[in-house]
Amino acid sequence: EVYLQSSNAGVNQFHLIFTPPSGRDTTGASDPRAVASPVRGASIPLRLVPYRGADHYVAYTVLTPGTWHFDVSVHLDGRTRSFVVTRSLS
Repeated sequence: EVYLQSSNAGVNQFHLIFTPPSGRDTTGASDPRAVASPVRGASIPLRLVPYRGADHYVAYTVLTPGTWHFDVSVHLDGRTRSFVVTRSLS
């Protein structure tokens, strides 16, 4: 799960939450990384820190209005997994 707390231009909390499969206490996710990239302009590496227990990470950032792509990677089950989330901010 990925979400922005505020979802508007300005200061945002970027949350990254991994949900363990049934019967497991944790996903074993490690070394999560995220980069926020506007359609035009410089990318912003996000400093993810553990938040509220295992498998939940947060980063604080300031985002301008427009479309943003969030490139996320994480080590999971011995492999690097990655995905991209796109959000539009007003």
